[in-house]
Amino acid sequence: MDEFVCQCEERFRAACGGLPVYAEHDGRRYCILHFPSKEKEGDVQFQEVLTRKLEYQDFDFAGVYFPGYRTDFASFDFESMANFSEATFEWGASFARTTFRKGASFSGATFEDIAVFSQATFKEEADFSGVTFDGMAHFSGATFGKVASFSATVFKEALFFWTTFEERADFSGATFRERASLAGATFEDGVDFFGATFEEGLVFSKATFEDAAVSEATFKGGKSMYQV
Repeated sequence: MDEFVCQCEERFRAACGGLPVYAEHDGRRYCILHFPSKEKEGDVQFQEVLTRKLEYQDFDFAGVYFPGYRTDFASFDFESMANFSEATFEWGASFARTTFRKGASFSGATFEDIAVFSQATFKEEADFSGVTFDGMAHFSGATFGKVASFSATVFKEALFFWTTFEERADFSGATFRERASLAGATFEDGVDFFGATFEEGLVFSKATFEDAAVSEATFKGGKSMYQV
């Protein structure tokens, strides 16, 4: 019998870790992590595999499809690089008070409902470029110790109340479809909004920042506030 190889995209297969075939979807066979359907919702096997990866400090979740129940990484300590690039979170995800010690990549990921990163700590670079937030993106009270990239990210509702950016924050080319608030945020090394679009304006009340590139952003809503 041929050895099973998950038919997810090749660049995601390192996350499989030799898992067996789980099921077929659209004529392709997948492991349980990459099986791209909510049909696995409620299957205890998915949670068992997830728990085992965390216990072994295997934080590669590239391309993983997290099914309908809320994904909970709240207060978890990622001691090595956390890779959630191009993952799909079908319902919601909580990374509240979570610590990312060696960097975090969520590039190209999709959050179909609320994404909570409140009071999370990113000690190294945080890559949220190209992410789609279809629900509220809640980063209130989070701390970014290194460069934070949100370039080309699409937000439905973005909340960055009292968020601290110790190095440069990049929101170039981002789209904010609904409310966007950076009220009380601190930008210690500047923030870039080149090419960003704010469809309902941007709130900056009580924010602290230097060298902010906002002149090239587009404010469709005409409700932007700059009370620093």
